[in-house]
Amino acid sequence: MEKRVSGWLKVAGETLPSKPRFPKKVKFVRWFSMALEEMLEIVDSADENTINACQDLLQQRVEGLVEPVQGKESDLNELMDGAVDVAVVNANLLHFAGLVDQFSNNCEEVISSNWSKFCMSEEEAIEACEAYENGTHPHAKGKKYNADYKQSGNLWIIIDTDNNGKILKSLNYTPPKIEI
Repeated sequence: MEKRVSGWLKVAGETLPSKPRFPKKVKFVRWFSMALEEMLEIVDSADENTINACQDLLQQRVEGLVEPVQGKESDLNELMDGAVDVAVVNANLLHFAGLVDQFSNNCEEVISSNWSKFCMSEEEAIEACEAYENGTHPHAKGKKYNADYKQSGNLWIIIDTDNNGKILKSLNYTPPKIEI
């Protein structure tokens, strides 16, 4: 999975560093935003009582982060430990839900779906940007984005210029078909 995701990121214009290094602030914040968005999607799948318990826990954790952090340096070992822990914790969740056997196929489905975010032509990219700017994009109706595009090889990538360069969906995006 990691190599497929890395390949997708390379097409999206994200170069793989020649040696391990801590990500730049903009990339780290983009990752955090995406990870938080997906975590909230998981929480939103639960019932009301579980969501309330998760909201309480999140509030406690956020309150613990408001203390000023002065002199703290980036730590690549801590990053690796945390990333591995996240993978293990996600595997725990799949185990608790009885979804271990379905993970690989659904993971491939999500990765394939992500490839459909790219546009096949510049014309499609222009149309997608206009749809985002007008709030008429079929996958974001009513939401307006400042969107731009760039070419990568024979594909075009739609970028949210106001959201740390987040990659947006093409007009021909195909959502993943998750099967349980």
